[in-house]
Amino acid sequence: MKKKWKNIGFLSLAVMTASMTMVSCGRDWEDSKIDNIGYDESQRLITLIAKANDNDIVLDLSSKEEDVGNVTVELHALKSNEYFKEEKDSDKFFSGLSDNLFNVTEVTKMGTYKLGTEDVITIPRVRSDGFDNLYCKYYLIRKDKIIKGPIYITDIVPKTSSKPVLKHESKKGLFSEDVRGLDLVKDSGSSYTTLNINLNGLIIPNEMTVDGEVVEFDPPSPEVSYSFVSNGKTFYFYKSTVDSISEKVKHYYDLGISVTAGIITTTTTVYEGYPDSLVYPWATDGTSVMGMNCAGIRGFEYTIAIFEFLNDRFTKENFANGYIANYCIGNEIDYPQSYNRMSEKQLNIDVYMEEYSRLLRLANLASKKYCNETTVVMPLTHCWGKTQEERMGDAVQGYLPYKMVYWLNKITKLRGDYNWGLAPHVYPKYLPNADPFYYDTSMANSIPFPEGGKHFGMNNQFGGDNPSALITFSNLEILDEYMHENDMRYNGSLRPIYLLEQGISSCEENGLSAQRIEERRNIQAACIAATYYKVSQLDSVVAYCYYRAEDHLVETKHFQNFGLFTSKGVEKQAYELYKYIDTKYTHKVADKYLKYLRYYDMNNQLHNYGSVKSYMEVMNLFNTKFDTANFDWDKVIMRNCETKEEYEDKEDVGNISFKDKTYLFDGNEHTLELEGTLAPGLTVTYTDNKLTNVGSKTVKATISKGTEVVGTRSATLSVKHLTTNKTRYNLNEKIFVTTNHNDPNYETGKGQNTSWVGIYGINDKIGSIPSLYYYGDNFGSDTIIRTKCIQEGIDNQRGGLKAGLYKVVFFKDYSGYEYDPNDVVNIEIYEYEDSLQDINLSNIKFNDKDVEQATAPFNIKNEIEGTLPEGVTVEYENNVLTNFGQANCVAKFMYNGKEIERRYALLKVTEVKLKTDKTNYALGEDIFVTAYGESGWWVGIYLKDDIEDYDAEGGTASIFWYYINEARPSLTPVNIRTLEPNSYRKDIEVTKNLPANEYKAVLFNTSGYTVHSRVYFTIA
Repeated sequence: MKKKWKNIGFLSLAVMTASMTMVSCGRDWEDSKIDNIGYDESQRLITLIAKANDNDIVLDLSSKEEDVGNVTVELHALKSNEYFKEEKDSDKFFSGLSDNLFNVTEVTKMGTYKLGTEDVITIPRVRSDGFDNLYCKYYLIRKDKIIKGPIYITDIVPKTSSKPVLKHESKKGLFSEDVRGLDLVKDSGSSYTTLNINLNGLIIPNEMTVDGEVVEFDPPSPEVSYSFVSNGKTFYFYKSTVDSISEKVKHYYDLGISVTAGIITTTTTVYEGYPDSLVYPWATDGTSVMGMNCAGIRGFEYTIAIFEFLNDRFTKENFANGYIANYCIGNEIDYPQSYNRMSEKQLNIDVYMEEYSRLLRLANLASKKYCNETTVVMPLTHCWGKTQEERMGDAVQGYLPYKMVYWLNKITKLRGDYNWGLAPHVYPKYLPNADPFYYDTSMANSIPFPEGGKHFGMNNQFGGDNPSALITFSNLEILDEYMHENDMRYNGSLRPIYLLEQGISSCEENGLSAQRIEERRNIQAACIAATYYKVSQLDSVVAYCYYRAEDHLVETKHFQNFGLFTSKGVEKQAYELYKYIDTKYTHKVADKYLKYLRYYDMNNQLHNYGSVKSYMEVMNLFNTKFDTANFDWDKVIMRNCETKEEYEDKEDVGNISFKDKTYLFDGNEHTLELEGTLAPGLTVTYTDNKLTNVGSKTVKATISKGTEVVGTRSATLSVKHLTTNKTRYNLNEKIFVTTNHNDPNYETGKGQNTSWVGIYGINDKIGSIPSLYYYGDNFGSDTIIRTKCIQEGIDNQRGGLKAGLYKVVFFKDYSGYEYDPNDVVNIEIYEYEDSLQDINLSNIKFNDKDVEQATAPFNIKNEIEGTLPEGVTVEYENNVLTNFGQANCVAKFMYNGKEIERRYALLKVTEVKLKTDKTNYALGEDIFVTAYGESGWWVGIYLKDDIEDYDAEGGTASIFWYYINEARPSLTPVNIRTLEPNSYRKDIEVTKNLPANEYKAVLFNTSGYTVHSRVYFTIA
């Protein structure tokens, strides 16, 4: 039975917002049997190493006869979601939630091995049904009892022998989920970034279960999906989602930036859009993120297919689509209430971790199948020795992260070790905290900080009866120390720690004064500097991906302002600091914030704001083994960067700025100069800082004191044929484009002699893919500057303007795609409406105005329509005409004395002394003529082709006529059907109801037949 596949809409990617923490002792450890696993001597005395090459699975076995005897045992293999019944019943093994239980039979047998010998057993890599034995676990069985295993494959010959080219200049990274992050990751000089990949919207289900029956779907169309064969079965993925991910991953790989993919699934019950077999029972009960259920065979197959598809796409053809270097599997899995729920009631940690460890193992195998460089990590909250218990009364509570790590390390070493890592979210104890070192070291009990950090034993070790309760930036060094222990290492190497979600909030509560906001942003900058300095010294930490580029509206409702920019795009002090923290300018950007650090020392003495003299003072707040005496600044200053001219000044040059500027071409010369006030005694000279024609140049300002150069500044001066009203827009906000090409150096159109404007995705190939919207612009002879809303142009039906990066292009000719590279403006559109601008002028209209006027002088204005936001005013230029003609009108919108936007429109006043109320009339309909003239002027009605001069050869008399005089004042409409017909007209039947034909109204400016103007109309 098949069911037609449907294209289901999906929720947008959920924001992973950690919440206020309540802590209590865990209850998950007492019944764990992890320390009993593998206690039989056979598990230790028999060596089984599983390897995979292109064609075979190779199993190396060895043991000594004096240790284990010389009997022959059997080699068996199960898929990783399958278990022997002994594993379900015995305290020596784990089976998770899987119901796939087997007796030891010939079906699973792969060969035999004689104990006490060295041997190699080879089996085919791929089974007849296409299943890859890479995803099996291997056992030695004697008399239906497991004596060795399960063992996973740990040595894999990958599909690609190439190594990805990544820069890794320092540990610095940046979470880049939003559009802004695409640019800021590069601009900040980051070597790492994090992208969330939401499986709910990526994988398309092949079937779903209805009343206990599996109902298969028809395959989706190739137009909306990519197909991929995994383990002999075909799976499908949403094309639009994959293309969006690929665009970002490729963007970063081309920059040499290492990408971590956070694999999450926002909660859904729409199983026509997401595989129901991947969903655990109770997974949707109060959760925002679901785990991946790989216990059943279908979920197992989907899981492998997802990771194979991603790894195949981002490793093939020598990383042509980019490369994902690391996969973070899930979110904060120690907190299943919200992020990884598997059951109605609390599972024993052995069951819970067996499920997660299988998932992590499969992700690793699928990754290593394609590239040996790829890694996987386990995400945790900032808890360690105590758990989060927010939803009181729920039967499911948290797990102790340190026990989860202990469990995972123990089990992977028994089953075949691999280089999994950790991704702890080392937020401060209280997430909105703008002053973490102070509160982490306090003994105070106060609201909203119920207990000071020292109540939590944050200098304790990782095991034993009293482990450290939390891991924050204040004590992260003890996690690094733990990772250095020999038993925690992988093949002697440190396991990687990826810091993927952690930040310092500037805690901008409603009602704070501008001064307090400024202070809290300074505190944020100081604490970020301190955290980066510490992380730079911790060898186990591979990457510090700061969370996040911009404040997120959902998080800011809880005062969690982690961004380096506000949600409105305003740069905080922290951004400049973070951008240069790993360069030679590190002290220049960081030391000025030292006065915003405070903490309690081990004697509970407060070191208040202004008293901290060095960042080393907050490196070891809990008397750990962190040695500030051996602090290595070479581990901080690792990245070469462009010269920051402001930091090279030899003395204070004053309050100045030198900013890039773009002007619209108007034939005038434009100049770029310093803004602000130079310090006394200084002068400034420029390289060529003037530009008239379309183009772009870098201008250098040299600041001197006498003959000595004390500073320089550089900026770009550009002239274009088009501009946009801004470069950052909210989703669905109108985008206004202003154009002008009245340029003597510009070859106007070759086809219809007109230019045109189009908007494209930032990576769209112009000419081979249509624009999203376009409109025809000015004709070659047109000298008008115009502003138009591009969304009101022609829609090419490509799906509109979604959140993303775009380019607006001015093309020379309507029939082609030729354009000057200078005539391109890049813009960004953001997902969250009204998140960027307090001032939104989208609904303000400033349109062309065309007026017909009979007399002059007059006073006609073109003004905006709509209500301006509070505090915004408008200033006009050239928006009034007092005589016939046209004008390029300018509306400049001002806020706090600064221009925030400008629009252009055309005002045109045309002299009109004759007109009809319509151009087409029905039989018997009234016809109104309006005319203006002096005494003696008159109006006549004729057939279209009549010769109006009655005295001339072939001339005809009018049908109707009247003088413009006091009886019929100028500009008064006259209904010609009220006039007497001209008796001299003989060729047509002249009645009040003129017959159907084409006619004209003629204005004569004398009593004779001198024509001033004509208007044509039709009666049908």
